[in-house]
Amino acid sequence: MGKSEQSTYIFTFTRRQTLIFIKDMLKEIIKSKGMKQTFIAQKIGVSVVTVSNWVQEKSSPSEKHLKKLSELLQVPIKDLVH
Repeated sequence: MGKSEQSTYIFTFTRRQTLIFIKDMLKEIIKSKGMKQTFIAQKIGVSVVTVSNWVQEKSSPSEKHLKKLSELLQVPIKDLVH
């Protein structure tokens, strides 16, 4: 999937669907890969509070941060956002 196709795919989701991704998938991936929120925050250039807010469903990542999460976690965006 090319970059423009990937962006189109991301924007077809509502904010609520993105939050569901963060709440359900991010917690599971962090646990399965043994990563800490501090490590993720440092690698993608956000604060630990920001990552915590994603996990707690208080906010959702921007498209840029969603792409960085996908790369860091080695999981395609299309597989994360159902």
